[in-house]
Amino acid sequence: MTWTDPTRGEFLKVRSYRDPKQGCLDDCIFISGLSAYAWCDATFPKNIAPDATGYYSFNFFPSKVTKTVKVSKKLCYENNFLPFASSSEADELWPAYYEKAFAAFLRVNRTSVSIDEFKIRDVSFGRNGKQTMEDLTKFTYNDPEVSTIADPFTYINERCTEGKTKKPMIAWTLSSNVAEGLKEDHAYTVLGVTDARYIVLRDPRRGAAEPTKNVLTGKTITLGGINLNDTGDGIFALDKDKFKTSFYKLAFSP
Repeated sequence: MTWTDPTRGEFLKVRSYRDPKQGCLDDCIFISGLSAYAWCDATFPKNIAPDATGYYSFNFFPSKVTKTVKVSKKLCYENNFLPFASSSEADELWPAYYEKAFAAFLRVNRTSVSIDEFKIRDVSFGRNGKQTMEDLTKFTYNDPEVSTIADPFTYINERCTEGKTKKPMIAWTLSSNVAEGLKEDHAYTVLGVTDARYIVLRDPRRGAAEPTKNVLTGKTITLGGINLNDTGDGIFALDKDKFKTSFYKLAFSP
């Protein structure tokens, strides 16, 4: 793997929650949160331009204190491919830069830093969804255990407008005995609810197969015009009972 300036591509084409794709780093908490942030928050950065020295600046908010991370234009490539975060939009680079900045932020114990190249594989992204979402958004988050929620559909719907989450929300699965087609100990973006009993989720993994059981199929739902017949975008609507028995925690901002 080699750190190098991209030979093609641009920072942003069209901002979308569909863009961030998890690569080979164990950072599903971050990528699912990034997708959630882009999905429903107007404060999500629209575009970021490099400064005079060629560095991009990203802000993170540990304990609501702004920490600025500056990263160079260099990204890590392997055989002309981005092995870490990438975008579903061809030749779009913002998820890769955001991931680089957040990794650098964690590497120096969640403080400000300016960095060019580093061993990104050595960075631990952890499993604290509450903290990750607070770092990303500056909102205060709750993270109840899903098993304590009487009806996940109702609970999530109360935090939605017309079925769409009002604020960035993620959920992550148990470490064992999850419903068929779900990944254990893995974070998903919560997009909202539909059809009285389904939780709409997005798997951030690049190329991951979607569940085929316990899901709603055969229709386009009004929630952002999502087509549940598209089985290649990582988005699916999971039955609320399977959500309750498969997921460990839900992170949301009141």
